[in-house]
Amino acid sequence: MLGKHSKQKRHRAGKRGNKNNFTMLNLSTEEEAVIADIPDEALLPSLGIRKGKRVKAKSLAPFGGPIIVAIGNRNIAVSRSLAEQIKLVGDE
Repeated sequence: MLGKHSKQKRHRAGKRGNKNNFTMLNLSTEEEAVIADIPDEALLPSLGIRKGKRVKAKSLAPFGGPIIVAIGNRNIAVSRSLAEQIKLVGDE
């Protein structure tokens, strides 16, 4: 049985080493960052996923499911494979 602590430990295992250059998939729950670069996908800008936008991780679905992020007042599900391609920078 996986409890809350096990889930957090799994998620943090992939934690980034460099706080100024990482991907959306590396965000911890409730952590915020700014989008630095996005892949060439036509749907992303219409969802609000644009360079310079602030993003906050809300949750990470289990079993390879999507990451849920908040951009502005919208919650958006992003697949893990796409989240790995969205580059972020920290506030530090």
